[in-house]
Amino acid sequence: MRGRIRLHRSSVRSLAFLSLGVILCFCAPFGHAQFGDNPFSVKVAYRAEKDPAELSVTFKVPYGHYLYAAQLLVSADGRKLVPHTMPPAKMKDDPFSGESVAVYEHDFESVYHVTLSAEAPLKVTVDYQGCNESLCFMPQTEAPEISATGVVVATDETSAPPSGGGDD
Repeated sequence: MRGRIRLHRSSVRSLAFLSLGVILCFCAPFGHAQFGDNPFSVKVAYRAEKDPAELSVTFKVPYGHYLYAAQLLVSADGRKLVPHTMPPAKMKDDPFSGESVAVYEHDFESVYHVTLSAEAPLKVTVDYQGCNESLCFMPQTEAPEISATGVVVATDETSAPPSGGGDD
């Protein structure tokens, strides 16, 4: 029988474990950064003293990082909010997509006009994604609730936004 190689089961098993080890060693430096701590932070505040009342969303962007402008989405009770004020984004040649994209490289604030209901808290959702020059972080969702008195009463942070495949 020409061209046939016979391997013993223990050899195949050893080869499989060796291959798995090589793959894990190669991926380890990337896995922590992509699935590790989120370097960005978001602070949501309600300003009842303004007329109309305002929802302020402040993004903290660490040095050497950036947030994609197209990935920023703020919604309240399931409805997308349009910013009343937001600084202009900077165009950047994105090393990951190869395209020129709008990004925020510094801390900034966006402001939205909102009205609180006396019966229920306002459920705010802030979606965003950011990168540095060597990797992109998982998309983030932060979901604080604003009480009828304007106090942030709860925050639910998840590492990735829901896929939208089910009933919410």
